[in-house]
Amino acid sequence: MKRIWNRLCALLLACAVLAALAPAALADDGADAYRIAVSAAPAAVTAGGSATVSATVYCRSDAESGWSEYLGGGAVLTWEAYREGLAAFRGESAGKPVATTLPAGSSSSSLELLTRAGGVIGSAVQLPLSISVTVGSKTYTASGASVTISPAAQSADVEYAAGFGGSVLFSEADFSRVFSGRGKPGEALDFVTFAWSGASAEMGGRTYALSASGSTSMFGALYASAEGAQALSDADACYYQASFSQLDLDAVTYLTGSCRTRYTVRIPYTAVGTGGTRCEGIAAITVSGDDTITASGALLKVLDASGQIARRYPDAVCVSLRQPDTGAGRLLKGFRSVAGSAYTVVRYAQERFYLADTGKSEPLLDDLFFLPAADCASQLKLGYTAYDGSGAQIGTGELTVRVAAKQFSAVFSDVNAGSCAWAAAAVDFMNGYGLIQGADASTFNWRGSMTRGDLILILYRSAGSPAVSGTELPFTDVSDTDYAYDAIRWAWQNKIADGVSEMEFCMTRPVTREQLASILYRLSGRPAVSASLRSYTDADSVSAYAVDAMRWAVGCGYLKGSGAKLNPQSGASRAETAVLLHRYLTKQ
Repeated sequence: MKRIWNRLCALLLACAVLAALAPAALADDGADAYRIAVSAAPAAVTAGGSATVSATVYCRSDAESGWSEYLGGGAVLTWEAYREGLAAFRGESAGKPVATTLPAGSSSSSLELLTRAGGVIGSAVQLPLSISVTVGSKTYTASGASVTISPAAQSADVEYAAGFGGSVLFSEADFSRVFSGRGKPGEALDFVTFAWSGASAEMGGRTYALSASGSTSMFGALYASAEGAQALSDADACYYQASFSQLDLDAVTYLTGSCRTRYTVRIPYTAVGTGGTRCEGIAAITVSGDDTITASGALLKVLDASGQIARRYPDAVCVSLRQPDTGAGRLLKGFRSVAGSAYTVVRYAQERFYLADTGKSEPLLDDLFFLPAADCASQLKLGYTAYDGSGAQIGTGELTVRVAAKQFSAVFSDVNAGSCAWAAAAVDFMNGYGLIQGADASTFNWRGSMTRGDLILILYRSAGSPAVSGTELPFTDVSDTDYAYDAIRWAWQNKIADGVSEMEFCMTRPVTREQLASILYRLSGRPAVSASLRSYTDADSVSAYAVDAMRWAVGCGYLKGSGAKLNPQSGASRAETAVLLHRYLTKQ
């Protein structure tokens, strides 16, 4: 008897294991029962993303025919995602059930599961799903279905910087820009809630939950205004274009903590539109000293260069500055933009720059601009020589410049750590100086092809958009109403670009990598080349007209291969073009 009992228990245990391994357990309540098959695609989703969950209702007409899809209509499906704060169906409040009704002739229904960006910190979480069907007076439930939510990539779509002991005032325009294009047609941003309970701080390779005791004083907190009287809770709604009685999104302020080591605070938020659309995101604030700049460069005033030198040499009146190593960046005078050539390079020893404004027409150190080169090291040194009021040399030293690495664009949501982090700095650089635009306000379309017309327009802008006059174009497919008309005239007159034939320019045709190199080579005046293409396995596929240009582009470091290949005939994507032009504009 005992042996029979043990076998029965083992059998029951095996059945339980098999049921646990099934993608969704199926309800069966007799010969007339219904059951639900649930599928989640994908089975894993990154926090802040979405998954489509589908459910199919089956019925059993008789014991012989078995199960068949239920097509009678009227069955009510109830969808629910357990674990508050992690996800919700159809954008409803987390944990709130959503009901759908099957129309006649249909057995399946699908809903979008939206996950919360701040719901997962550190490790993946299994999210159980509950989907039931009510037919008549009976309800049948499918259990065992789930979606794995992985921690969100370390990226942000709203980005700020603050100095130690400082603060950051949030901007309504930044959140409105992110929301733009995600809502329904004509829908505007209504309000934003910040999930401070899910916020974290990254410092020295470690992540700290800001909800933990003592972390707020160390890393700072988020307040309704700069006065810091009211700390924001997860339930506080900060309104875009707020009325007098509401919390104003434009007044939300992050106040830094006591920590004096560089750290980044990441705050999950939910943006809600006037039509009810919900959009998840991350607001990131990097807190550091004043010696960190972006790939777009900065005035030496940002680095407090004058203050640093004065603290070391109190009697210093002026300095001369050495340029950094080749390929690291350039110190520039009169810089406003990479577009045009109004600026000049600083000459060491011959030129001196003053630490303070004496009321004379003396060049100030604060007015010098440092433009880091693409792909430069994260930390650079600017050597200087200090002089006193009599012009005597009193010492030498170095200024440290830290160039912030970018894993995501501060403008375009599709340029991030999960897509093309390698192009983030270049894309923001080109966009920041007005040389390249996105497909829309929040999307860059980084995989899209760079067209011949777009490339010429970018180069025309980088030249300062000079006035164009003289001979008309020979191309029948270019008219004076085209967006790149002046740019193409400029390129044609300066022998920078030819047409694909004597009569056609083909503005919309994708530009190839060798064509891109050839156009830049001509723009640079066809300099002498010495580099070789022998190390590339497809060097022989470079067109004859483009050999010198490709050798030049490779030798200067503007163009890099993919492994052992140059892929000269392949089309250049928008992201690849941005990277190449970033190198070209900062390494000349």
